[in-house]
Amino acid sequence: MMPSRLFWVKTFAFLSLIRWYNLVLAAFFSYAAAHFLLRAFPNKWLLLTDFSFHFSTLGLVFILAAGYLINAFYDAEKDLLDRPQKVLFERFVSKATQLRLYFFFNGFGVVMGGLGSWKVGVLFFLMSVGLYFYSHKFQKKAIWGELMATLLTVGSIGWVAVYFERLDGHSFLYGGFLGIIILIRELVKGMEGMEEEKATHYETVATRWGSRITKGLTTIIWLGLFPLGWFLSFWNCDWDFSAQLVEGMEIFSGLGILFLWFISKKNHYRWANNYFKILMLGGLLAMAVWR
Repeated sequence: MMPSRLFWVKTFAFLSLIRWYNLVLAAFFSYAAAHFLLRAFPNKWLLLTDFSFHFSTLGLVFILAAGYLINAFYDAEKDLLDRPQKVLFERFVSKATQLRLYFFFNGFGVVMGGLGSWKVGVLFFLMSVGLYFYSHKFQKKAIWGELMATLLTVGSIGWVAVYFERLDGHSFLYGGFLGIIILIRELVKGMEGMEEEKATHYETVATRWGSRITKGLTTIIWLGLFPLGWFLSFWNCDWDFSAQLVEGMEIFSGLGILFLWFISKKNHYRWANNYFKILMLGGLLAMAVWR
């Protein structure tokens, strides 16, 4: 029998590998997005008894957990330079175990998604394939890596619109607005990890063209918030908070972009990365649950 202490060490190492806190957030924001979309329905409380949606949300959690496992598998060398203690701790879970769990989680996640809706099952399958190719190949390619990470992140919330068959103009505007914030954060994250990525031959926008061009690109991308934000704010004239939220996101993201032009150290880029992460999560929460 496995000693009790070793069992718990392996359990916590496994939870660290699958980034359990991100999985909890993904599930929470799925329900928040459902609340947002269900405003048009007469009784949004029906969601509580919608077991198909619960199954699909569980499926998403397993698909994302599989994504983190395969990402950790391929990123071991880079992560060892960036956060050695965490990687050494996570090595209590063997590579063979990681791969077995990866295939099981993907299969289970697709099946659970399909129980809710065959369209969601297909989407989860495509997400699992996308997460594999992102970790194995595209993560190491400039532009493609940032764009694919953005698309997969938007998909982890956008699946709710597929489930409720609400792929209308508002949903696409909302996804595009959120996607711009996520893409900016991906570019900032690339500047934060430039040293490790150069040492392990990862190619990002920052390592290929330098931080100055990357900052210019983030500024240009940020300008894309304004046309999307304008359409999003006035899509529903009765929802006054929408305009205020969009304006706030534009202003605070602009302050973050301005901050980027005055920094050059790794810890400063880490602050900027966390700033855009909080901005993304805060805007997503506010837009999703506001009534």
